[in-house]
Amino acid sequence: MPYRADEPLVRWIADEADLKAAVRDFDSVVGIDSEFKRTNTFYPIPALYQVASGKDVFLLDPLSIKDWSVLVEFLEDEKKLKVLHACQEDLELFSSHMSATPQNVFDTQFAYAFLSDSYSLSYAKLVEEILRVGLKKNETRSDWLQRPLTPAQIEYAVDDVIHLVELFRRLELQLQQQNRISWFREDISKRASHREIEPAEYYKNIKRAWQLNGSSLAILKELGEWREIKARKDNLPRRRVVWDEHLIEFAKTGVLTMQSVRSLLPPEVSNQYGVEILAKHEEGRTGNPPENVDRPLSTAQKRLVKEMKDIAQRLAQERGFSFELLGRKRDLEECVRFFGKFGRLSDFYAGWRSELIASDFLKILNR
Repeated sequence: MPYRADEPLVRWIADEADLKAAVRDFDSVVGIDSEFKRTNTFYPIPALYQVASGKDVFLLDPLSIKDWSVLVEFLEDEKKLKVLHACQEDLELFSSHMSATPQNVFDTQFAYAFLSDSYSLSYAKLVEEILRVGLKKNETRSDWLQRPLTPAQIEYAVDDVIHLVELFRRLELQLQQQNRISWFREDISKRASHREIEPAEYYKNIKRAWQLNGSSLAILKELGEWREIKARKDNLPRRRVVWDEHLIEFAKTGVLTMQSVRSLLPPEVSNQYGVEILAKHEEGRTGNPPENVDRPLSTAQKRLVKEMKDIAQRLAQERGFSFELLGRKRDLEECVRFFGKFGRLSDFYAGWRSELIASDFLKILNR
């Protein structure tokens, strides 16, 4: 028989007094989700927070509530368990909107990866798989900033959290039965946090940055840091300030002039940012070059990654969990690079992974 949640009492929370009373009523284990918009801004715009506590679902309105300190205190309380699904975007929203860093988080999507070959199963499919309940998903692209919300939106919002606590209970039990709860806890303690990249480090994420060195790379570092700070301050997508491709072209130019800036950028962009770009270009040109960005892996290194991936896939399949927990491409590539520099496996392969796979990886890398 499928699991059936009790009909929830839906409570709309639109001011600080009601929020304080609602949080006071929260259980020690709650399900949390959020709706937001992110199209023409750097940071997501909060549109709705949903909290499932017992038989109640609280819908918290960011369009009218200004003081979130009482919710922040709850989110950061280590004694309260917060159940989310695919928590990364929610954690980013909590951080950017209310400067909150939730503690004691359980991610149902991530937990299921330790029990199946599905690394990123959707909430609706997980509810169907574990609880045998079908959900309507017809409001995914809805305008969550409109008020009032439609009955269909409210139903969707409630469905997105009402099953989270039951999912937690069943997934935690299965993790304990398969002796993987310690694996999950080890990983979720690192995964359930959001950290913005340091502006001065952003240049490392720019494609083709590895092609530059010396003063060109120093220029790219200065321009990347300037663009990152500007995008955050003005709450604009990076590409709405200056494209990565343009930063690369500026960095490759030894002597940059306003004419060359205008030749690459639209008039409105060059008029707004041209003087700042020239100043940052000069700072980089006369500054100390940073450490070079990692180059793409060599053919020999790619073969090592392929061998390691094959082992990770085999081990994960034998034990019935998602191979991505052992062998995502970026983790394997980082491990190969790290071993080349330091002669040991990267930190990702410490802990529970070391017992499973370290010896096999070291045999490959030490050949």
